[in-house]
Formats: sequence, C-alpha cells, structure tokens
Amino acid sequence: MGDERRRDRRVDLPIFLKYRKAKELLEMWQDGQMADLSAGGLRFFANEPIELGTYIEFQLFLPGRQIPYVLRAEVVRVWDDPTGAFTCGTVFVEMTPDRQAELDELVQFVTKQQSAEQGGPCGG
Repeated sequence: MGDERRRDRRVDLPIFLKYRKAKELLEMWQDGQMADLSAGGLRFFANEPIELGTYIEFQLFLPGRQIPYVLRAEVVRVWDDPTGAFTCGTVFVEMTPDRQAELDELVQFVTKQQSAEQGGPCGG
C-alpha cells in the first residue's frame, strides 16, 4: 500500500538538516538527519516526537549548494526508532513546480550516482 501512495522516486540521502515547527519563529532550529528524499517529501530523524499534522520548516544542506534549501512540510507519519530517535515522514507543502522539478532532478542524479558506485546499470 505504501508504494501505491508514492508518486515520486525516493532516494536514500542521509544528510544533515535543521528543522523547527513552522510559524514558531522564536523556536530554536533542531539538528536532524534526513533519511531519504523525493520531490514530494522527505523522511527524517527527530530527537523528540512530533505530532501528526504538524508543519515543519527545514533547512537542507544539499551537496553542491552554497546556501541551504528552505522547505515546508507536513508530518504525515511518525514511528519510534530503536535508537531512541523518532522517524518522521513528511510531504512538502507550498512547493512551486520549479522547486519540485529541481528536487526531482537531484533525486535522479543521486540515484544514478549511487547505482554507478554499486556497479549498477549506469556504472562503467
């Protein structure tokens, strides 16, 4: 069922990010780690439980970019991690078509790069 809901290709991308609840400008940015990314959302590890429906602002520190991406998303799934972290699945909101296309290109690039490193069909 999970695969049926996904429209966008998802890639494992364990990179550093910062997050905070949207519209809470006085709240400090929290450090986190992204688990995977698609043009439609991301999954990340949080240090505290986050309620379903919460809107989150992210600063993503993506390879090849001088400044972080700033994105907003809604938390649509939360589950406990055996390490004590909380895994949160999100869908992006207020996403422009240009930004979505840019993220999709990044996902495709990383997918090809990972496939080449593993000796997949794109590897030479």
